[in-house]
Formats: sequence, structure tokens, C-alpha cells
Amino acid sequence: MTTVLSLSALALVAGMYLLVPALQGRQVHRMIAPQGEFQAVVDDSGVRVASRYSETTYRWPMLTRYTETDELFVLLTPDRYGIGIVVLPKRGASEPVDVDRLRDLLNLHATRVGPKRVRSGRPEPAQRG
Repeated sequence: MTTVLSLSALALVAGMYLLVPALQGRQVHRMIAPQGEFQAVVDDSGVRVASRYSETTYRWPMLTRYTETDELFVLLTPDRYGIGIVVLPKRGASEPVDVDRLRDLLNLHATRVGPKRVRSGRPEPAQRG
């Protein structure tokens, strides 16, 4: 009987581990979908993100770190847990060279975290500070 309860508890925990992120993602999507398309402008002053109903500006001291995946740049707040994030999909760039320009700008103002990658045939510059 104890083995059955243990296996049931393990199955429940594993199911929650797999199910909760999907449910959270669905909930976030329902919350932001009515805002329509988002647009972002990144320059030397910071990052501005605008949608149909909102506009938010982040100055660089608020986004001190970033990481990169094959499809995204994820900018992180300086807190230890990275609670605040700004997600910039690479598909938003008009041309591949724009992704390189964005990476260069991020390297000027934020510290890259996570693994280094080679993009566009050129090695990544050294991390800041």
C-alpha cells in the first residue's frame, strides 16, 4: 500500500511539474493577447515597449543583464531572481544585421549571462565588467 501511495504522489508531482508551466503560459497569453501587437525600440537610453493600450520605458539601470537563445533576447532586472524581464523576439528584426546591432547595443549596456554563442559567423565580444 505504501508503494502505491508513493508512486501516486510521484506521478502527481511529475504531472504538476509538466502541467503548471503550460497553464501559466496560457494564462499570461490570455492576459496580453487583447493588447495586440507589441513594438519595442532599443537605444542608448533604454528599452521602450508599446502595445495598443500601454507603453513602458525601461532605462538601462533597470535592465542590467541579458541572455540570448536562438529565437530571443531576454533582458533581466538586477535583482537576484530576475523577476522583471523584457523579452525581445529576434523575429522582430527587419534583417539579420539588426540582430547583430541589437546584440552590440546590449553588450554596451548590460552584462550577458548564460552560455556564449557565435552568431553571424563572428565571435561574441567579451563580457562587460
